[in-house]
Amino acid sequence: MGNLFYAHQLQRSSYPMFSAYYYKQWKNYEMDFHKHDSIEMMYVINGHCHIELLESGTSTPIVYELKKGEFILLDGRVPHRLIVRDEAGCRMLNVEFTFLPASHQLPSIASLADEDEELQYLLKHAEAFFVLRDIDEVYATLKGLVLELDQQQSGRSLKRDLLFTQLIVLVARLFKASHASAETPSGAMHYVRKVQSYIHQHYDGSITVEELARSVNVHPNYLHRIFRAQTGVTIVSYLNRYRMEKAMMLLRETDIPIAHICEYVGVNSRVYFHDLFKKHTGVTPVQYREQSNRQYFEH
Repeated sequence: MGNLFYAHQLQRSSYPMFSAYYYKQWKNYEMDFHKHDSIEMMYVINGHCHIELLESGTSTPIVYELKKGEFILLDGRVPHRLIVRDEAGCRMLNVEFTFLPASHQLPSIASLADEDEELQYLLKHAEAFFVLRDIDEVYATLKGLVLELDQQQSGRSLKRDLLFTQLIVLVARLFKASHASAETPSGAMHYVRKVQSYIHQHYDGSITVEELARSVNVHPNYLHRIFRAQTGVTIVSYLNRYRMEKAMMLLRETDIPIAHICEYVGVNSRVYFHDLFKKHTGVTPVQYREQSNRQYFEH
C-alpha cells in the first residue's frame, strides 16, 4: 500500500486533473466493487453511508461508516464501493483527480509543501485511504470546487486550481491534527479504550483487528501499533486473555457443558479453545472445573 499522493505522480511541477465529480443524493443504493486511475474524495453532507475497500490479497473488505461531516480520500486503484442502505438516503459531494506535469506559473502542491509543515506531513504520511472529520471549512471549499468544475467543463481554470490548493491545505491541517492527537498518550489511549470496550461487548462473537479498526476509524496497522505501545500486549493477545477470563468464570460458576463453553466466548474451534485455555491457565478446562468444584466443596 503506497503513499496516496506520490503513487499518482505528484511532482514539483504537477497540477491536478479532474476526471469526475458529483453532488448527489443516494437512496437504497449498493455500488459494485470497482477501481479507477485517480484519487477520490467522498464527503457526506447529510445522512450516512458505508465505504467498502478490498486491499490486495484479501477477500474481506475494510468497511468505513461515514456520517455527516466526515470524508474519505482513497486511491481509486484500491477496489471500493459505496453502500447506502438508509431509506432517508445520503447526500454527498465527490471529486476525482490525479496529477499531470504543470505548464503554468501557479506553485504546485509539492512545492507549497516546502513552506507548509502540515501539507508536508500529509504528503509524506498519507496512506492509500484515510477518513477525517470536517470542521466546516472543507465542505465549503469542496462545494465551491465542484460548482466550479460544473461551470468549467474543459480547459484550465485559475479559480479551480486555487480552490483545489485550498482544499488540500485544509485536509492537511485536519490530517496533521488528527495524527498529533492520536500520537499523544491521552489521544492514543482514547482509541485503546474504545477498542477494549468493543471487545468487552462483543467478545462472544467473531472479532478481527480489521473490524476493531473500522469501529474507531483508523488503519489496522496504526491501531495495532498504538494498542501494543499503550498496553504492552497485542490486540489478539488482549482478546484471547479476556475470552479465557470469561471462560474461567463460566467453568467456575455455571454448569454449562465444557464442550459448549468455547461458543460462549467466541472461539469456534473446541481444539483451539482447549489449547488456548491450557496456555492461559496451565491446566485444561476439565481440570480447571474439577479444581474449582473441589475448592467449593472443601470451603
